[in-house]
Amino acid sequence: MAIIGGECIYFYKVIPYVSSTIRKIEICHLNTWIRYSLAFEPEISYRVFSTRKVMRDVVDLYKKNGFGKEQFDKLYFIDNFIEIPPLQKVQHQVMQVLFVGRGSSQKRLHLIGEIALLCKQLSAAIEFSFVGDVADYLPSSLHPFVNLYGNVSGKYLMEEIYQSADVLILTSAFEGLPLVAMEMMARGKVVLSTAVDGIPDYIEHLKNGLLIYSISENEIINEGVSLLRLLEVDKDLLASLGLQARIFAEQNFSKNNFISFYRGLVLGSSYSAQS
Repeated sequence: MAIIGGECIYFYKVIPYVSSTIRKIEICHLNTWIRYSLAFEPEISYRVFSTRKVMRDVVDLYKKNGFGKEQFDKLYFIDNFIEIPPLQKVQHQVMQVLFVGRGSSQKRLHLIGEIALLCKQLSAAIEFSFVGDVADYLPSSLHPFVNLYGNVSGKYLMEEIYQSADVLILTSAFEGLPLVAMEMMARGKVVLSTAVDGIPDYIEHLKNGLLIYSISENEIINEGVSLLRLLEVDKDLLASLGLQARIFAEQNFSKNNFISFYRGLVLGSSYSAQS
């Protein structure tokens, strides 16, 4: 028997009172809980990380605190899973760039807005679409030239939006691995993202996607435009990166691997954990 929780005060307060015969499995997504949860480490049977970056941060913290092999042996990594749909090859005369997410300072949507405006000024054959509560985060002068879907709840509409895009763009200040990146990779689409936190663990520049390495906002805008123009003129590269993204998704976001991992962890049967 096991209980699974994490990043929730109730979980940490309860586990000291749970029988030692019951496995306590913590799910770790965010760095913000690391130091708080460290005090409960003796009570935790396994700590499972959904991004390698957060696991690396915990490993570094354990080293600084002189933790031993017993503590390190509790740490495991497993990717989240998504359903991998049939691959549909779609070619557009005008390249379709998509953002999906919430409006927040983390996402730095104003940078995508500036990239879109500059692409328009350059008469690039590129169109931009946005899903989420993002309108207030984009320049009003951009609104007439982009597709603003707002919040989308319909599964079939969202699938249509995914499939009609060529590129997912992210200019976040920090990220683990957004679910939308997994969804787009699974559909053979190219992810163009700032090279922050856990993103480079999944996106390899010019191999299965594109990374923006610049730090300053002006340079991020210019680099983002340059990389989009590269894909605009090189359709073979666009197709190749998308195919490699799909292969990566098939190998890493498997539902069967995910279920097998957690079944083994909960039931105590033999399993192969990723470290």
